[in-house]
Amino acid sequence: MKKTEVLNFSIGGFSEDYEKIIWQNDKLYHFFERSFLKEDYIIPSAKEWDEFWDEIDKLKVWSWDKHYNNDDVLDGTQWELTIKRTGRKHRRIFGSNAYPKPKGTFKSFIIALSKLSKSEIEFEEEDF
Repeated sequence: MKKTEVLNFSIGGFSEDYEKIIWQNDKLYHFFERSFLKEDYIIPSAKEWDEFWDEIDKLKVWSWDKHYNNDDVLDGTQWELTIKRTGRKHRRIFGSNAYPKPKGTFKSFIIALSKLSKSEIEFEEEDF
């Protein structure tokens, strides 16, 4: 297993809470920014990490653009991903109402991250 150095993800918007997944101190935290009622952490197994990183490679996250913006939408959904693992470059990617192509790629990423964090990250890709 290659060591996970950084995994930070947030998603949310103007009229909704932000969800965050943060890898810190060998624990994977999932919490809601405006709601401190739930703050959980898990410690994924080596197999779970391997499956997650395999999916990241399959989705070509390492070659995603740095920015995905749809300037025609003022509110909506903003997201940010920062990742780094041993042997790979550091990536920091932002999005505002826009996502990597082809359609469904970002949803597949959300599914993989939800599986790793044993949580249900809310996301529905809009057509703008």
